[in-house]
Amino acid sequence: SDTANSGVKYFVTEKENNTGSAIGLEYQILDDDKHPDAKLGSIGNRTMASLYDLIPAKRIYGNNNERREKLPIGAWNRGRIVVYPDGRVEHW
Repeated sequence: SDTANSGVKYFVTEKENNTGSAIGLEYQILDDDKHPDAKLGSIGNRTMASLYDLIPAKRIYGNNNERREKLPIGAWNRGRIVVYPDGRVEHW
């Protein structure tokens, strides 16, 4: 939805017994254009598909160097998280 802000958390630990959100890594899902959190953080590390607050998502470019944009609000975008046995993680 317009101004949406969510995410997919993984490698979550609960041993901290904190009262807020569980500790873990997060694949960021939000409206980059209208949600204020996308402008916070550093170097774009709170934008769509980023490792929240840590690593910004790389932007994909097509054959003629045109930027492939995410689909508009109301359409379905696709995302993928890949975890390898050696601990590497990819966000798509």
